Amino acid sequence: MHLRNSLRSLTVGSLIGLVGGVVVGIVAYETKNPSLQALATLVEPVGTIWTNALRMMILPLIISYLIVAVTATADARKTGQAGGLSLMLFLIMLAVAAIFTVLVGPPIITSLSLDPAALASLQGSVVGAASVAAQGVNEVPSFTEWIISLVPANPFRAAADDEILPIVVFTLFFAFAITRIRSDLRQLLVRFFRAVADTMIVLVGWLLQVIPIAVFAIAFPISARTGFAVAGAVGSFIVLVSGLMLFFTLLLYPVTAIFGGLSLGRFTRGVASSQAVAIGTRSSLASLPALIEGAEKRIGLPPSVAGFVLPLSVSTFKLNRAISSPFKLIFLAHLYGIALEPGYLATFVVTVMILSFSSPGIPSGGFMVTLPFYVAARIPIEGVVLLRAVDAIPDI
Repeated sequence: MHLRNSLRSLTVGSLIGLVGGVVVGIVAYETKNPSLQALATLVEPVGTIWTNALRMMILPLIISYLIVAVTATADARKTGQAGGLSLMLFLIMLAVAAIFTVLVGPPIITSLSLDPAALASLQGSVVGAASVAAQGVNEVPSFTEWIISLVPANPFRAAADDEILPIVVFTLFFAFAITRIRSDLRQLLVRFFRAVADTMIVLVGWLLQVIPIAVFAIAFPISARTGFAVAGAVGSFIVLVSGLMLFFTLLLYPVTAIFGGLSLGRFTRGVASSQAVAIGTRSSLASLPALIEGAEKRIGLPPSVAGFVLPLSVSTFKLNRAISSPFKLIFLAHLYGIALEPGYLATFVVTVMILSFSSPGIPSGGFMVTLPFYVAARIPIEGVVLLRAVDAIPDI
């Protein structure tokens, strides 16, 4: 309960910081008030320091999380036929959701009637990471060069150069190799990297305590230079990603009725109570008791199935991530004028699917896990943080 209240407070604080920063920034932009403009310049380093601290934690967090995710999935396959079939179904649904997003998202985003002048202002407004993004726009490697770059000759140099993808490839090979070594040594390494992951989560938790201030410090200077551009972009993102997830959710009802042999009414009544809990808490883990009760009493699933598959589901299956993360990447790339390579987009989708199995079933639990892959695509980290502040609405 304490964790849930803390996360809810951070969400509310982030939204307040975002709205406050955008409103004050727009006032500064429209009035050209020298005091507000000076204040924007004064608080801008605060946002930069916070994002630098966030970037500092990326590599140890992503390496430890990937290793824990791969080894955990390998163990899950040994839990029996039900676990294997469940994981296979999860992967199929994640893949369908991701493909749906990649196909539908770009045409919708490109059809947005955003002011070109405002977009140009937004694209030039972010310091630090934005300059890196601008350098990468015209430096798209060929497919062959991209494939070769995935296998780093020197993983330590790749880490020093912030080349996230080669590090991910090396980490995945390392993680799969761990599953093939002697049991006692495997458990030693798994325990070590799980401890690293937990330690990094503690550090991130400390950093997130000040996220309302950081979001304000990021939003205020940007809005002071762009006016309504940020507000329009954020509002468009909320509407579009929420619409996509609602549409895909509605599609699952007839699919469940057909393949599950249930009437729509019976299924709807069975999941209604757990959905009510999920809306209030934004947590799949918190909805588990109501989910099991609805499955057993209203749908009639045997306890041996409901008691195993549903806990496995809420702890590993994050269908929303397969929609919101690729859409966020495509949306931010459009806003900042960054060309996304098809190969990287496919890699991003596959990685999000893998990492969705290890992120916690709590509000915005996968934010830090997916952040490195936006950075690897040259997306300014400030843009990711701004959209993260409004995650509460799409989450619901």
